[in-house]
Amino acid sequence: ANTDSEKSAAGVMTLEGKGAEAWDPFTGKAHPLRVGRSGNDIRVAYDLPPAGSLLVCVPDGGTEAPFFGGPSGEWEVYPASGPLRVAAWEPNVLTLDFCDLTMDGRTERDLYFYEAQLRTFRRHGLDRNPWDSAVQFKTNILDRDVFPADSGFEATFRFTIGRAVNLKTLEAVVERPSLFRVAVNGRAVEPQPGRFWLDKAFGVYAVGAHLREGENRLTVTARPFTIHAELEPVYLRGVFRAVAGDRGFRIEAARPIVLGAWSDQGWPFCAGPVAYTKMYRVPKGAPGGRDFALRLGRWRGALGEVRVDDRSLGVILSPPYEIGLGRAMSAGRHRVRVVVYGTLKNPLGPHHGNPPLGAAWPGNFRKAPPGGRAPGAAYDVRPYGLLDDFEVVTRRSR
Repeated sequence: ANTDSEKSAAGVMTLEGKGAEAWDPFTGKAHPLRVGRSGNDIRVAYDLPPAGSLLVCVPDGGTEAPFFGGPSGEWEVYPASGPLRVAAWEPNVLTLDFCDLTMDGRTERDLYFYEAQLRTFRRHGLDRNPWDSAVQFKTNILDRDVFPADSGFEATFRFTIGRAVNLKTLEAVVERPSLFRVAVNGRAVEPQPGRFWLDKAFGVYAVGAHLREGENRLTVTARPFTIHAELEPVYLRGVFRAVAGDRGFRIEAARPIVLGAWSDQGWPFCAGPVAYTKMYRVPKGAPGGRDFALRLGRWRGALGEVRVDDRSLGVILSPPYEIGLGRAMSAGRHRVRVVVYGTLKNPLGPHHGNPPLGAAWPGNFRKAPPGGRAPGAAYDVRPYGLLDDFEVVTRRSR
């Protein structure tokens, strides 16, 4: 194992045996390692990338691994037969986490959703959100779920739509829709039967027919109040760009995604997948005695899935950010694709208060910027995407 996160580590192991195998703990596959021989010993060269590792098995009395007297040929870039094409496989997302809260005829504007959520529970006799981090003994929390008919609250999420946006594509997502009545610009909407986003509790609403250029309002109403009515952010999905402004984001007309971080192109809340595709032509006779591999340059994401035509060849998630293409690059025309997946950190948060990476417990969502709705550029999101074009490389094998 190479415990250095920045530098590679290379060397040679001298082992007693006839051959050696590399075991891949991600796939469960084993393949012979190239070895050199000296008497009863074998020599296994390794070159571990930063934070990389190699699991080697020397079988007792096993079959001999192939002997390679020298290295294969040098890798060289194999030219594509067409330009890079980039396409998002899911609609864009805009997270709305500030709202106007109305209770008892009084409205408080521009509250962070968590502060608004807290106020709804306190107004109805609880000291906090019981589903945040409280402990329930038997049913002592559920037993309090008795509220008068005129109890409850109304939360209005405001957003602005620019010119030439394809309104027909826009959808809204509200968590646990059975607990709320939802209206867009004063018109009631219902969740679409059988549809959800991310989780079966996230209902999807077709709202495009009720939207307009300029300011829009999406209102969720819980009346009467129920202890289950936990106010959460709402989401907009569709074909658009989310452009950072002085107060949150505004929705603008869509543009194609290109190389670079999605967050810099109007997709700050995107979790992927986004596909990067090029065409390659391999002439007859070229694959014989040749290796093909795919390499990533600079990129950010949870993993990149590599596909040749309709076949998935595996994922890239750690240095050296490359994968062998094997026999998939036979003679003919091939579509080579890298599908980059981000994480739910971007749409779901936490987004405020300089949250540490890798942490998403309830306390991380309690921090809100002072002064109401934060500027769009202040939201903490990850710059996922391919920053450089990928390469297919080839070499003469031995």
